[in-house]
Amino acid sequence: MRTKGPAHAETRQQILEVARKLVLRDGHAKLSLREVARESGFSAPSLYEYFPNKQAIVDALAAQVAGKLFAALGKSLEGVRSERVALVALGTAYVAWARKHPQDFLLMFSQLGSKRRSTSQAPAEASPYSLVLGAATRARAAGVVHGSPETIAYAVWSAAHGMAMLQLTHLAGFDADFETTDRATLDALIAGFAPR
Repeated sequence: MRTKGPAHAETRQQILEVARKLVLRDGHAKLSLREVARESGFSAPSLYEYFPNKQAIVDALAAQVAGKLFAALGKSLEGVRSERVALVALGTAYVAWARKHPQDFLLMFSQLGSKRRSTSQAPAEASPYSLVLGAATRARAAGVVHGSPETIAYAVWSAAHGMAMLQLTHLAGFDADFETTDRATLDALIAGFAPR
């Protein structure tokens, strides 16, 4: 068995890159270890030195995708001065990222379940949701919204997720200015949390 040094990590990443290309081409449901092995120049049994099974490859891909979504959401906050605008920016960035990376988005949300088991647990620092919860917490502290930051974050996350899913599936190819509509919808949602 190969030692798990830098070469092992590089080969593992190469296998993931091949698997990602196959997922983007055919969807994650059709991914097979045999095809990953063939496309990456390995025998199927030799892949077991790097991944115990197909699910481990899919899980590793989904975790990488979560990191990319985290980065995109973080970038959407650059230069934003208003806590209310930050919540809208996060929601619209989420939908835009899903539209730009549909297979990655579907892979993440079909294969990467939340490791968080209750609101008493903090989300992992690298979780994209942690950015939304952080923005909701700051908006609450600034008096922009009232109510539980967890409720506000969940509302923004679920609204953006619903928009993304509709636009990738049922409304795929539908001619509409989704960006403007998404922004207005999220803004109205957050307005509902404004202090009275």
